[in-house]
Amino acid sequence: MTVRVPRKVALSRLDAKARTRRRSEPVAHVNKTTNPLGPAGTRATTAQACLGKTPGPGSPAGGDITGWQDAALFAQANSLDAGLSRCHLIANVLGGRISNNLVPCRQEGMNTSTDDLWDSMWDYESEVRDEVAKLGFGEEDAILYQATPEYLDATSTISVRVTTSAVIEREDGSVEELFTDVDIPNTLADTGRFDLGN
Repeated sequence: MTVRVPRKVALSRLDAKARTRRRSEPVAHVNKTTNPLGPAGTRATTAQACLGKTPGPGSPAGGDITGWQDAALFAQANSLDAGLSRCHLIANVLGGRISNNLVPCRQEGMNTSTDDLWDSMWDYESEVRDEVAKLGFGEEDAILYQATPEYLDATSTISVRVTTSAVIEREDGSVEELFTDVDIPNTLADTGRFDLGN
């Protein structure tokens, strides 16, 4: 997937307060492995943020999000101690709010990494946060950050991976890729095992 960089006029059409856009799509059951099945609902899809020098306020993750009970059952069935998290598609530190912005994930894996052994969402979110904090990042510069969960099929409640991209548009209209189409699997650490995706 290629991120097309809209001009600043288009970027400014994102939510005026947080300058984010979070999308969702219908899913037949918010939990598909529970007994009884969960009710119909939605799952998070592409989330975008237009970030300037001062990202807006975010919100902490929480709640019984789509797929959360499925993730807990998966962990129990595979004798995995804890390690589950609610990953923001647009990070809290980048102004991510929880509505249509959370997916179940491996805490040590997709969400964070230890000792830089693998790349996690936090690594790329930190790269974006650090970029906007640089002295050379001007008041009229912007970063378009995008995170898209990939699901196995239309019934899936938990993504198998999230793909992230970030591009910088400078005040003069020039564009720089910070990173493009980075796939972050929803697995345990760097093992490639225990993929939560269903």
